[in-house]
Amino acid sequence: MDKSTREKILEFINAHPGTHLREIQRKLKLGLKTVQYHLYTLEKEGKIVSRRKGLYKRFYPTFLVKRNAKFWVCYHKNKKGEFCYI
Repeated sequence: MDKSTREKILEFINAHPGTHLREIQRKLKLGLKTVQYHLYTLEKEGKIVSRRKGLYKRFYPTFLVKRNAKFWVCYHKNKKGEFCYI
């Protein structure tokens, strides 16, 4: 059974926390509006959260966000394991 587009996007975010819209679009070879729609839906369903960091809106799996925590462990390309205050 093939995975749905939404499942592919969620798996990508789980594997690459802190990724941004264009990166998801390029890596999964999807249309921009398609990715935007599914990111909106995943966030609305509570499966991902987004945070703006610099010029980019970055997406994270909900399981990385600790309840009542004031920080997350963020995984960016060049800064693995960096603590980000939110």
